[in-house]
Amino acid sequence: MPSHNRMTRIADTLVLLALLVANRHASAQLPHARLSWIYPPGGSAGAEIDVTVGGEDLDDLTQLRFSHPDIGSQPKLEPLFPSSEKNRVVPNRFRITIPSSVPPGVYDVRAVGRYWVSTPRRFTVTGHTGMVEQGTHATAATAMPLPLNTPLYGHAEGNAVDWYRFHLGKNQWIVIDCMAERIDSAMDATLAVVDASGHTLRVERDSDLEDPIVHFVAPREGDYWVEVYDALYRGGNDYGYCVEARTAPSIDYVFPPAAQPGTPTTLTFFGRNLPGSQPTADDRTRNSAPEQLQQAVEVPALPSDATGAYEGRVVRPDALGIDEFPYTLDTPAGSSNRVWIGYASAPVVVEQEPNNQPDKAQRVTPPCEFAGRFYPARDRDWITLDAHKGESLWIEVISERTDLPTDPWLLIQRVETDKQGHRQVHDLKEVDDAAALAGGPAFGHASRDPALRFTAPADGTYRIVVRDLNGGSSAEPGNVYRLVLRPARPDFRLLAMLKSPFEDDPNKPRRWNPVLRQGGTTPLRIIAHR
Repeated sequence: MPSHNRMTRIADTLVLLALLVANRHASAQLPHARLSWIYPPGGSAGAEIDVTVGGEDLDDLTQLRFSHPDIGSQPKLEPLFPSSEKNRVVPNRFRITIPSSVPPGVYDVRAVGRYWVSTPRRFTVTGHTGMVEQGTHATAATAMPLPLNTPLYGHAEGNAVDWYRFHLGKNQWIVIDCMAERIDSAMDATLAVVDASGHTLRVERDSDLEDPIVHFVAPREGDYWVEVYDALYRGGNDYGYCVEARTAPSIDYVFPPAAQPGTPTTLTFFGRNLPGSQPTADDRTRNSAPEQLQQAVEVPALPSDATGAYEGRVVRPDALGIDEFPYTLDTPAGSSNRVWIGYASAPVVVEQEPNNQPDKAQRVTPPCEFAGRFYPARDRDWITLDAHKGESLWIEVISERTDLPTDPWLLIQRVETDKQGHRQVHDLKEVDDAAALAGGPAFGHASRDPALRFTAPADGTYRIVVRDLNGGSSAEPGNVYRLVLRPARPDFRLLAMLKSPFEDDPNKPRRWNPVLRQGGTTPLRIIAHR
């Protein structure tokens, strides 16, 4: 039998192991601030607004910290007693100051308090003075007035619909835009336009980054209503949204969608209410005939810090290699919505129709960026070029990664003539989707844009055909693309990403912050985005 001393040592060891496990468990359960929502989820440049935040472990908050350094915050104060000259801090409430110099866009916000810096949420800055929903407006009879060109912040209630009312003249055009998922809301927003007879005229759910946008022309003068609700009728503080009915100039898309850095370029803007515009010959887009306006644009230089190209916007992981700059069309009728124009890596060649047959392929000379449109339905665009044996080209389509509902596909062919003078065509490479990104599912997913390094097997002529696999069902003039043809060269960007402690559990939070306590470590994943 074991001796008493041995039994004592075993007992002491078990107690020590239990304490270590308990301490490890306690360390894992230490509080850490997590910001779940901010309301209202945005404000206008040049304004001061009061916001409320909510989440977990938000004790003794001292400030809100924004990704734009000029946006400031101060805790909200109130008298300690009704007649007291002393003030106390109102928990989880802040006064936000947004200077007029802050560009419209979407920024990150974090709460700072006793339990460190919280996880981020999105906060939108608009160029127009906004307002916050007031009172109960869950029926058409109690609908809240929605002034045109005024962002309105609200949040969905469970099993309810928010009603808003506005007046339009006959044939007056507006765009109704509801931002929800674009500003990090849990809401799957839906919009419905209703007339005075109670007839539903338009319903939209997913138009832009899974948020609804309605382009509407009033069939007659009068009052109209818009319903805003979650698709599953959920609600709560983290179901915030921003809805706006705009008559100001609205840009649908720009063509070509890219320009070389630092080069003045004339671009064509397609949209509505564009002063000085001309009607376009394109078919109806989004249920309203678009206009086109040619405009000289001073393309800025490419920022030396690539991260500056992403400030104020939501960027998909697979779009990190695409540099763009923001552009707003300023007119006497007001400023347009902000659009993003790509930085071209080579001279831009614009598609010239007809080029939808192999014998009508448009000739190009690399390096270049070929700018085209997947339009009309089932469109195929052909180009031809010459290459020398062993010459390498990086060939890449940029379309779906710019948040378009496209699925590009390309085929590379070699064209040669035999000794009898007969033309022979050989299919060399067919590419659909790009390879999956490094970083795994916690980082992102593979893009639908094809990309490859192609090496010419011989001197001669080559053809490339590009088409949209969705082009038979969702053809739109605004489904633009860039076909990049340039020499292959080593290039990469490094992305530092925290390893999620929850990536193996889909039911856990998708947002987290590094928690580096004294004497501790935290894993950091470095991804080379090539």
